[in-house]
Amino acid sequence: MNELTVREQIEAFEIQKRLSSADAPALLRRSRLTRMHLPSQTNALVFQHMNTLWCMDTTTREVSQFGAQNLVDYFTLPFPQKPADWPEASEWVPKKYTAEDHLLTYGALIFADRRTVNLVHRLAKEHGFGAEPGYSCHPRRQMDFISRMRGSVMFPVLTEVLNASYWLPAGFDPESLDDWKEALAIPPGHFEYSFQDLIGYAVQGDNCVDDLYRKSIEDAFRNEMSIFVTASRPSTRSDHALFQRIERYVEHIDFMDRFEPALLDFHSITGTTSALTEYTQTGKIVEGLISAPFMSKVGKKVIITDGNDYYRSEVSDLKFVDQNLTASFLVRGARRTSTLQDLLDKQPERLWVFEEPFSLPSGEPGTRWAKEPDFS
Repeated sequence: MNELTVREQIEAFEIQKRLSSADAPALLRRSRLTRMHLPSQTNALVFQHMNTLWCMDTTTREVSQFGAQNLVDYFTLPFPQKPADWPEASEWVPKKYTAEDHLLTYGALIFADRRTVNLVHRLAKEHGFGAEPGYSCHPRRQMDFISRMRGSVMFPVLTEVLNASYWLPAGFDPESLDDWKEALAIPPGHFEYSFQDLIGYAVQGDNCVDDLYRKSIEDAFRNEMSIFVTASRPSTRSDHALFQRIERYVEHIDFMDRFEPALLDFHSITGTTSALTEYTQTGKIVEGLISAPFMSKVGKKVIITDGNDYYRSEVSDLKFVDQNLTASFLVRGARRTSTLQDLLDKQPERLWVFEEPFSLPSGEPGTRWAKEPDFS
C-alpha cells in the first residue's frame, strides 16, 4: 500500500477536524492561543457592501463611508515637531514615532475579509497623492506590502483570524462572513452587532505569557511597524531594508504557528514540528527517536515542549540506529524559574521539537533573556 503524500495527510487531518467540529455543540478551537493580538482599543472595521467601502466604529457602532482620506489618516506618519514652549537652552531630541503610538492614536484597522483588503488596495492605487507637508505617506506602496502580510497586528483580516482560531465545518466557506455567522450561531440582526460578535470570537483564546512566545510577538510587531514606515519612503535602500524586515516578520509569524500547542500534531505532517519519543538522558544530552521528516541540522537552536512548557535547546547529533533516525539535544542552562531538566523529570511520553526564529537572542546560560516590551 502506497503511503499518503504530505498533501493527502494534511487534507485527511483537516477533514477529520472539520467533521468533528460539525458534530460538536460549538466550533472546535483550532488554536488555544489568541490569534488576534490587538491593542486595548480597536477603533474601526472596514467592510464592503455593494462594492463600496464602509467603516464601522467598533465602540459606537456608527457606520460611515470609507474613502481616500480615511486611508491617508491610517497611513500617515507624523514627523515630531519641537514644542513652541521648549526652553532654548535645552537640546530637543525628537521622540521616535512608534507602532505603539500609532495604535494608541488610531487603533487597529480590521479588514472584514480578503475582498475588502482588495478593494482598499484598489483605493490606494487610485490615490495618487500623499499627505500634507510635514508627513510621510505613500498609501499605494504601503498597501502593496500590507495586503500580503498575514497575522498582522495593525491590519488584521477578520475572516482569516477566525479561520486560524476555529475548525470551520466542511461545506462552509472560510472567506464568507455569513458562513461564519451561521457556524458560530450568531442570531440575525443588525450587522453592527454581528461584526461585534465576530470580533469577540476572534479575540478569544489564552494570552500566552511564555517568554519565547511573547518575545516573538513583540519582534513581529516591531518588524511590521518598520515595514509600514519604510514602505512610505520609496527608494532602493528602503527596498533592501523591506526585504530583510519582511523575512524577519514571516519567520516570527511562522514561529507563532509552530508554538501553538493545539497544532503540534498537524505541523508534524510537514516536519515543521517533530515528535521525540523513547528518549534517555545522559548528563547534559537527551537522545531519542525523532519523527520524520526532521528539518533541523546539527547546531540548530530548537524549542523542546510537552505542549505546555517550552524550553530552548540545540541539536547536538543526528544518526540512524537500526534504520531509525535518532536525535540528540543539549540540556541548556536555566532561563526561567524552571528548566528543561524539570520537564524531563516529569517523563512525558512524547516531546515536540521545532526550530526557534533566527533573530531570537541567544542570551547567557543561567540568565533570563526576555525583557519587558520596548517599542522605541
